[in-house]
Amino acid sequence: MTTSGAGALPGGGIAMSTDGNSRLTVSAAGGQGQGATPSNTKTNPSDHTKLGPSKKAMNFLKGWEKWHDHPYNPDGGIPNTIGWGHTMSKADIKAYEDLKNMIDSSPFMQVLGLGKAIADAAFTLTPKQGAALLQQDVASVESRLKRVFGVKTLRGLKQNQYDALFDLGYNAGIKSNWNLVKDINAGKYNAAATEFLNIDKSHGQVMRGLYKRRRKEAMMFLYGLNP
Repeated sequence: MTTSGAGALPGGGIAMSTDGNSRLTVSAAGGQGQGATPSNTKTNPSDHTKLGPSKKAMNFLKGWEKWHDHPYNPDGGIPNTIGWGHTMSKADIKAYEDLKNMIDSSPFMQVLGLGKAIADAAFTLTPKQGAALLQQDVASVESRLKRVFGVKTLRGLKQNQYDALFDLGYNAGIKSNWNLVKDINAGKYNAAATEFLNIDKSHGQVMRGLYKRRRKEAMMFLYGLNP
């Protein structure tokens, strides 16, 4: 929701009150809402996926994303990410920049460089709020995997294979026309593992972080390794 011209983080965010003060709130969003947890539907044999990320997968994800309590940009530039790698909406990004620029429009404030500091403070997340956004994003990735692969295909995967796909989906998304998707749907798991290595670019350039993360995911997919 957007109020008084300020953006709201998906599941909550910055809201400018009539007196000019700001408040940051996180509320329920999506079908599962705040407090939602990854699906725990059990399948047999026991080493097959539960159609939800394992604890190892979540620790792996947090190890890469890192916690940020205020907006940042992993590639530099205008801040567009917050929490555990949560992508902010265009409205949120604009609200953050507008607040920063409004403060910096004063020559005195600009000299002090307070625009960013005040905007960061206005958009600061608590760990509880960050956890709510993470749960929201986890549910979104789970839903996307089910749409792209289908429940039957996902149930046929081992937990480590699902975990690798989940981390890829959280970080880079999953596109139905990828060769990786076609290989998995055809049961060509070795070929699919190789395709992880081709998803390491941002704006057409290979990124060192993505390069390393894709290789970790490929190892997880093949061997269940979670270094």
